[in-house]
Amino acid sequence: MDTGRHSFKFGERAFSLVEIVLAIAIISFALVAIIGLFPVALDSATSSQRETQAALIARTIYTDLGARSDTKRFLITSADISSSNLVTEEVDLKKEEDHYLAYDMDGAVLGATTAGAYSGGKADAGFLAHVVVKPLGTGSSAPGGLEGLSEVKVTVETPAAAAKGQRATYPFITWVRQGTEKMTSSP
Repeated sequence: MDTGRHSFKFGERAFSLVEIVLAIAIISFALVAIIGLFPVALDSATSSQRETQAALIARTIYTDLGARSDTKRFLITSADISSSNLVTEEVDLKKEEDHYLAYDMDGAVLGATTAGAYSGGKADAGFLAHVVVKPLGTGSSAPGGLEGLSEVKVTVETPAAAAKGQRATYPFITWVRQGTEKMTSSP
């Protein structure tokens, strides 16, 4: 008759209590290390998402500035998609200028803002952009072959509600042709 009990015979092997406790300790240590990586991965993903959105905002600004071929260009400062109305701000590529724009977390333009709001923070925005236009020179003052170009620096920062020194900063720089005139190179 089988009583359901198993008796060990000499020579049979089983795990001892010490081996089981050590195995559990090793598995626990590994799980704690793996769980500890989740916040790091989440921070990395969030940072990557912000950097990508900042690059898309800068690209939108550069596209706006490159949409026309004359000296006067425009930045879209507000877009009402339902009525197809665009509010723009004029940019003269032959003058040094600063422009400040606010964007939501999805990269949609909220509107133009001021230097003070840019420095102090803007609670209703996700990103702030500072656009600096600097002509590279004309005639003999232009560096070799760069006549007719302006340097356009776009600095995108987030979170917009934070003060200037406490935001992540993403700078982008490119050159934009000032008008339709041909570029000349130095001899």
